[in-house]
Amino acid sequence: MSQPLPQIVDEARRLVVAAAERGVPVRLVGGLAVRMRADEAFHPGLSREYADIDLVHAQGQEQADDRVPRGDGIRAAPCVQQPQRQRTACSFTTSPTPRQLDVFVGSFRMCHEIPSATRLTLDPVTLPLAELLLTKLQIVKLNEKDLRDIIAILHHHAVGQQDGETINAARIATALRRGLGPLAHLQR
Repeated sequence: MSQPLPQIVDEARRLVVAAAERGVPVRLVGGLAVRMRADEAFHPGLSREYADIDLVHAQGQEQADDRVPRGDGIRAAPCVQQPQRQRTACSFTTSPTPRQLDVFVGSFRMCHEIPSATRLTLDPVTLPLAELLLTKLQIVKLNEKDLRDIIAILHHHAVGQQDGETINAARIATALRRGLGPLAHLQR
């Protein structure tokens, strides 16, 4: 395993590649994923600081703390399981900057659950754009960084009916329709 990289974007990409080399499918989610999807075209007015690396992992594979690639310069604290949120939070320290790593298992759950396991491998590094947008739109109390991320996704990507570099509107509609749950009978 190589030495952790000083730039958080580079380190996030390295962690995904290191996990893939071990046969562990993880993908980036959160602000870094939004930033990486725009790559060099990222609008400077939408930039912000990134303090942590968020990953999502398919449920039912090895133990949570085995999902975190380890190596020189990475020291992981014990992972904390949060079953009610289907979330495992792991902390690790890299050189030269301490960083937080969150691993979401099976789905991304904060204010609402965004299932991701079946679409985890559609992109080699991040969740698909539809899921990235949904993870930001589901936040009840938006802060400025989340609002910047929403605007960045919409600014850099067209809305269409497919994945890839397009925000899949059909996927978002399906997720929102399923999210209605007991209120579905009100829809006409």
